[in-house]
Amino acid sequence: MNKPPHALASRRVALLSLLAGASALLTACGGGEDENSTPFVFTTQPSSVTVTYRGSAVGVDFEAAVSDSVKTAEWFESRDGGTTWTSLGYTGNSLALGFFVTSTALNGYQYKIKVSNYDDQFITSNPATLTVLSAA
Repeated sequence: MNKPPHALASRRVALLSLLAGASALLTACGGGEDENSTPFVFTTQPSSVTVTYRGSAVGVDFEAAVSDSVKTAEWFESRDGGTTWTSLGYTGNSLALGFFVTSTALNGYQYKIKVSNYDDQFITSNPATLTVLSAA
C-alpha cells in the first residue's frame, strides 16, 4: 500500500530537519567539516637562542604559538643536529620551554615542540637551535 504524497513529504522534511540539526551540533562541538574553520598551524615558531656562558647559569626560553586551543604539548631535544630527537617529557599544554644553561656543552642542541588540539590534529614545529658562546 502506497503512502499519500503529503505523508512522504512530511517525513522528508522531518528527516532533512533532523540532519540539519545534527550537522549544526557537530559543527558547534568542533566536529564535522566547516568551510570557515582555520587550519591548525603554528602562528609563531620557536626561535633560535644565543647566550654567552660566563660561569653562572643563564636562563633560556623557547616559545611557540598556534592557531587553536592546545590539548597537549611535548618538547623534544636533539643533541646531534636533528638526526635523533628525545622527548623532554609531557608538559601539559604549555607552549613554552625554559631552563638554565650551565655549560657550553649545550651549544648546538636543538628544540622542537609537538602540539595537538581538541580535534586530535598534531603539528610539529621547526627546530630552534641553542647557541652557547664562551665568555672571552
